[in-house]
Amino acid sequence: MRAVYTMPTLHNPLGWVLNTGQRQALADLARQHDLLIIEDAAYARLVSRPPPPVVSYAPERTVYVTGFSKNIATGLRVGW
Repeated sequence: MRAVYTMPTLHNPLGWVLNTGQRQALADLARQHDLLIIEDAAYARLVSRPPPPVVSYAPERTVYVTGFSKNIATGLRVGW
């Protein structure tokens, strides 16, 4: 299986946000080359008007991953 990992909204460490055209191009590329897209949306809720996630352009090819602490409690660290 071949895959591409992307953080299209507030990429860490650069802070880039892919626009809708770039997201569509990524989805098209994944279809053309039979790729799985792993979309990391850990920071997506920190943008006031984020573009639609990549998963909305290629739901059959995208694994959408997000988290809790980056959006709700960035300084909270819990371990056990």
